[in-house]
Parts: sequence; structure tokens; C-alpha cells
Amino acid sequence: MKDVNKKWVLFISVVFPLVAFVLVLQLFNLQFISNEEFTSQIKTKRKKFRVIEPKRGNIFDTNGELLVSNNLLYNVYFDPVSPAYDVFYDHLKELSTSLASLVGKYTAQEWENKLTKARKHKKRYVPIAKKLTADHFEQLKQFPIFNKGKYRGGLITEVEHSRKYAYGEMAKRTLGWDRRNNKVGLEGFFTQNLSGIKGRQYSEMVAPKLWRPVPHQNNRETRDGDNLYTTLDIEVQDIVHHALLNQLVKLEADHGTAVVMEVATGKVRAMSNLGKTEDGSYFEARNYAVWEQLEPGSTFKLFSLMAALEDGVVDTSTIVNTYKGVKDFNGVTIKDSKEGGYGKITVKRAFEVSSNIGVASIINEQYRRRPEDFVDRLYKMGVYNLTGIEIPGEMEPKIPHPKDKSWSGISLQWMSWGYGLTLSPLQILTIYNGVANYGKVMKPTLVEKIVSPDQNTIYFPPQVVNSLSSQSTISKLHAMMRGVVTHGTAAKLNKDNIKFAGKTGTTQFEYWKGKDKLGYLASFVGYFPYDKPKYSCIVVVSQPKRSKAYYGSDAAGPVFYRIAEKINVHYSIDGKDDKRNYYYWKKS
Repeated sequence: MKDVNKKWVLFISVVFPLVAFVLVLQLFNLQFISNEEFTSQIKTKRKKFRVIEPKRGNIFDTNGELLVSNNLLYNVYFDPVSPAYDVFYDHLKELSTSLASLVGKYTAQEWENKLTKARKHKKRYVPIAKKLTADHFEQLKQFPIFNKGKYRGGLITEVEHSRKYAYGEMAKRTLGWDRRNNKVGLEGFFTQNLSGIKGRQYSEMVAPKLWRPVPHQNNRETRDGDNLYTTLDIEVQDIVHHALLNQLVKLEADHGTAVVMEVATGKVRAMSNLGKTEDGSYFEARNYAVWEQLEPGSTFKLFSLMAALEDGVVDTSTIVNTYKGVKDFNGVTIKDSKEGGYGKITVKRAFEVSSNIGVASIINEQYRRRPEDFVDRLYKMGVYNLTGIEIPGEMEPKIPHPKDKSWSGISLQWMSWGYGLTLSPLQILTIYNGVANYGKVMKPTLVEKIVSPDQNTIYFPPQVVNSLSSQSTISKLHAMMRGVVTHGTAAKLNKDNIKFAGKTGTTQFEYWKGKDKLGYLASFVGYFPYDKPKYSCIVVVSQPKRSKAYYGSDAAGPVFYRIAEKINVHYSIDGKDDKRNYYYWKKS
């Protein structure tokens, strides 16, 4: 037992002095490390390169009207320890009163107590306000103490960037956004231009979330984003938006789209896409004009007859038998909307009254032995082409070819009147615009120029992408489209206010479910004025309530007419200056 005690005494007598020696040595070393070196070590841990976000570029309409801009929101904090003693206590009451007035949350006395307590406990990051607008932030910066700035006044700010749409829902889907991996519209397509280049600033943290810039050779200035000038005309957009919206509400339709394009240039002056919500209201849901692929129905008849006319297999005066409105093609029955049919009529008249049998008979008679000639002609016309519009998500047209495995004995006849194939509304409009433009197909565009912060400019000039057909064919198509309005399916829209030409379309979908469950898609596409085409336009109304209207002439045609009339009133594109003014179409 005595031996054990002796060992513990020996251990303690050796180890304890050794530990004490080490502690003394550490204290000695700390004492002799230079204060400057110690401070440097601490500061090094609190210095870093910080990313400086650039200002995102704005988006304007063709007249320089601001459409989308940066919306800056400010989160404000206060370091009550930073201000000098006399600055803090001499102005605390006044600051507290100002905060109670602008920010609220607390009374002036409560603010005073809160800030005094925070200073006493050396809290250096006191929340003051969240998401202040720029105007309110400018007011707050002038408050006592805060007006001393970041270091002497203890004002700490964080900036949140968001995008502000100057006209709310109008063209919102077209203008788009860039949110993480969700790139939509112009914002998504041109995000690299709009985003600018991030800066890099070497900074020292002097308080939580309070950084002071430090000179460094690797600092990099930010480069703000480019400004985007679109082809959109906000006045035309307003006309199109409300004309479409009013009709969708009236017909309780599921969704719809309307696009106005400048004939000579392909510049899109308006694009509206409205979808119905659960509460019955409408908003810019999806870009139906670019994304949605639909069976065009009777609007495709223009393409079919253009091919036949250009190939010289028929003329507008050629007689076609529509029988009594019912005809069988290889076991499939095709009907006309008119009970009893139209009998024997010219090709021109078949187009004007939109005879399914007439057009199907023409294409069947002339191309059934060589269907590839018909489809190849469509290829040459550019019907298969993407438009290349500056919006993500454009879908490719789907048009059957005789070499496809799915090609059948009815494919040719079925596609001749717009079934068994799909196109987007913008793809349809692009070809119609080419007809209005005397055969020149223009690339649809939404952007006129991009301007950098240092005023370097990239222009997007009009671009001809294809030639449709001979001028002889184009002239015949013009006369046929005008006939649709004067004494065809759109005759009820023929008024003196504006002369236009176009084609109605009424497409049935989900027709395999039976007559009672049919869905309808109504469309109208054309151009105005008729004699000197200035604008082309397509209107599509999807799934209107059948008890109200579902034919193209009834559901979509009135929207087209309203758009054409109001644009004509506003811009006097018919050359008649009759003192009509802005407020006419704004109120009516």
C-alpha cells in the first residue's frame, strides 16, 4: 500500500510541474506575439471576395415605353453600437418617432426602448424593416442617426431584386421571367444579355452582415445588363388583350390567344395568351401562340389550295362537286356544315364557304396517285418550318408524309382540310402573313435591338425566310380570302369600318368520344386593310361554351374584327383622318 502511495506522489510531483510549465510558456508566447500580427490573423478570417450583383436590364416596347424593370426592395438593419455616444442619445427620440411613422410595428417609445436595450447589450444587427420600396428607403436614409451612413450611423441594408411588369398581365407570358431553371419568354431567351456580369469585391466584415470594401488587385467591376427593345406596341397590346379577354369571358372559354404581326417586317406588335383559372378569371397562363400545337381545321385549306393552284392542277374557276354535303373517302365520311351541301361550285366558292368536301375532293382527285407531290409542295412553302421566334418552347409542326408508317388511305384527304396534322397559331399566322406580303414569308420577331450600358447596339433587321408561290397564285388567294368576308363564312363581319380578308376555322377535337362530348376550337386568321395589307392577325378561342358560340366566324371572328377596327381607329391605317381618337377604342 505504501508503495502505491509513493508512486502517486512521484507521478504528481513530475506531471503537475510539467503542465504548469507548458501553460506558462503559452502565456509567455502570447504576450510576445505582436498585437499587429494577432489583429492581422483575426482580420484575415473575416475578409473575403463578395459577389456584387449587377442591375438587370430593362425591357421596352417599340416606342420606348417601359414594360419590365428592376424592382428593388430593401431589408434594413441597425447596428446601434456603431454611432458615437452623443450621436445615438441626442437623436434617439427623433429616430424612434420617425420609425414609428414610416415603419410602424412599434410606438415611438417602444422603438426607443428596443434600440436602447440593443445598444446596452451590444447587439449589432437589429431588424428595422423588410421589403421597403425605393421611395420609402430614401426617406428612411434621411432619418436622424441613419443619415450618418453605414459606419457612423450604423445603417445596414440588403437589397432584393425582383422584376416589375409595368402593365400587369398584359403580355406577361411573352415578356416572361428567369427563375432558376424556369426560363420563359423574352426574359428567359435573352437572360444572358439582361443579366449583365457579376462583380467581385474584396471586403472586410466589421459587424454581422456589414462589410467594408477593401482595395484589391483582383476586384472586378459589375457590368449592368443590356436593355431590350421589343417590337411590341403597348397600345396595340392593350387592344388585343382586352378584345380577347372580353370574348373569352363572354363565351366562358378555356383559353385563347391572339397575335398581331406587321406584314412587311414580321414584327410582332402584340401577343396575348389567356387561360381560365378555377375562379373563372383569366391570366397569362401559357404561351399558347408559340407552344400549343393544334389541328388547324379550315384555316389549313388556304395551304391546300395554294399548293394546287401553284402546281397548276386547278384554277379558282374549276368546278368541284360537293354533292349533298356528305361524301365517303376510302370508308371515312366527310361532311359539310351546310345541310344538303352546295352542289357543284367553283374552287373559289368552295374556299369561301369552307366546304370540307370541296377541298378534300380537289386534293384527292389531283394528288391521290402522287401524294408526295402535295406534301413536298407544303415543304417548299415552309409549312413545316419553325418560326424561330425569340421565345423558348416552340414546338415543331407535325405533318404526315407518305413515307410515314402511319400514312393511310385517308391521310391525304384528312389533312387537306386541316386534320391529322398540327401547327401552332404563330406558325399558321406566319404563312398567312406571307400571303398578305405578296409571297414573302418574314421571320416573326419580338426584338428590334439590344442596347448595352455603354450604348453599343445590336439590331435585328427584318428577315425574309421563304417565298411561297408565284404572284399569280398570291393574287388568287387574296381574292379568295376577301370573298370569305364579303359573301362567305365571315360575311356577318363585313362592315364599312375596315376592309379585311381572312379565313374562318372551326376544329372539332376529341371527336372519337361522340357528338355530345366534342370539344371545339374556333379561329380566324387574316390581314387588314385588304387593299394595302399593314397587319396580319390570328385569333384562337379554345373550348368556348357550345351553347354560346363555337364556329370560327362567331367565336374568333368578332375578336379579329374588333382588333382590326380599333387599330385602324387609333392609327388611321386606312389613310382616313376622321378625327377619331385614342379614347374611342379605350372606352368602347
